[in-house]
Formats: sequence, structure tokens, C-alpha cells
Amino acid sequence: MLIAFDKIRSKSNKSSIIGVLSRVGWQVTCYLDFLERVYRHMWFWGSKGVVLFDRYACDMYFRKPTRINEIIFLKLFPKPKYVFLCVGDAELIYKRKPELSISDIENTINLYRKKLKQYNINFIEINTTFLSSEEVINSTVLDLIKHDWHQ
Repeated sequence: MLIAFDKIRSKSNKSSIIGVLSRVGWQVTCYLDFLERVYRHMWFWGSKGVVLFDRYACDMYFRKPTRINEIIFLKLFPKPKYVFLCVGDAELIYKRKPELSISDIENTINLYRKKLKQYNINFIEINTTFLSSEEVINSTVLDLIKHDWHQ
């Protein structure tokens, strides 16, 4: 459904009825998709287990930080207990994955920091540009052990 709404959305004018409905449909589908992912693992949270997501509902806000997206994806979703925020040198991130400009990468990382603090979501920053994959994993595991989330 996301792909269908996205195709219609990209071809339609924002002010046309089809454009508006496709954008609303896309947002609703994103919301339902993330809710399904979150609640699918709710039993695991209840047993004090740890669920790691590469993406979370708030990521939808950071892709397009509008007020309506903040209401939908930051206020209506259950908050994560903890976030491992991957940060690093914007130029090196850009070389690895040139989806955003260097300034957009820096702005997005700063926006993550600001909103995680604003919504009282605990987080730790992990520099993925200077640490090896093994060091990132070790740092993550040590932090999980430190907070007793493995029990």
C-alpha cells in the first residue's frame, strides 16, 4: 500500500484532492505499519526482553519534520525505552550513503538529539564512522548489560 500511495503522491499535486488523499493515505498506512511492528513485539517487552529496531516510528518524523508528523509519530506512538543513536562525521556518513547532503545529515542528527531530549527518551550516541562494526556491537552490548535489560 505504501508503494501505491507513494506513486500516486509523487505524481499528484499537493493541492489536488487526489494529492491530499494520497498523502493522508500514505501517512495512515505508515502509522498502521509501525503500530503493527510495535505491537507484534509487545509480549517481548512485557517479559522484560529487548527489541532492537533499525527504524522506529519517530524516524518517520525525522524524514519529514512537520507538525502533523510530530503529532502522529512522536506523540501517538509508544516511546522507546532507550535509543542507540548512530552519529558520526557527516562527510564520512555522506560517502557511505549519499542520500542526504552533508548539512542535512548534520541537521538530522541534531534534530534527533533535540527531539529525544524533548520527549525524555533516554539515548546513547554511538559514533559509527570511527568505530569498527565489532566496537559498535561491543559498545551496544555493554550498554545493554549496564542497564540490566538482558534479564
